[in-house]
Amino acid sequence: MHLQCPRCRSPLHLHEASQGRYCDNKHHFDPAPEGYLDLIPGKKNPKDSDSRALMRAKHHFLEAGHQLPLVEAMAALLAPLAPQELVHLGCGEGYYCRALAERLPGWQFAGVDIAKNTIFAAKKAQPDGQFVIADPARAPLQPGSAQVLLVNDLKVKTEQLVSWLAPGGYLLYLQPGPRHQWQLRVSLNPV
Repeated sequence: MHLQCPRCRSPLHLHEASQGRYCDNKHHFDPAPEGYLDLIPGKKNPKDSDSRALMRAKHHFLEAGHQLPLVEAMAALLAPLAPQELVHLGCGEGYYCRALAERLPGWQFAGVDIAKNTIFAAKKAQPDGQFVIADPARAPLQPGSAQVLLVNDLKVKTEQLVSWLAPGGYLLYLQPGPRHQWQLRVSLNPV
């Protein structure tokens, strides 16, 4: 993932020894001991993280296979391409990155999310993935660098998404319909 400095928007370079990132203006970002990178300068708002109960519920829902048809459809679209890097904006705990990694050998996966606890979980579950704490709507991606960009249910202007794509890059934009998971909602909250 080609990143830019959240402070000055200069390209970030990899520091081989520490695996941290730095820009030409001497802003440094060291990885957390768990391996993810935090690119939100300053203190975090505790409201930016999901509660443990909500995170656990999302995890169980996804791991139960409810989104498997969507994963299979994405994998079928991407399989004919040569292995590339897929960046998931709003990756949460990394379910789509993990599920696609099982189906797309040789690909690299990266994710951006604002919630520290979800990025922690994503990195723990997929140590070879690159995960970054940052606002996905203002992701610290270098313009023109994303080979494949996955966005689901994230309010970002189309122009911004296109500016992040590399020439010839691919955008997978998933947006829930008006009756998304209606049967599940009705069974949980009968009227």
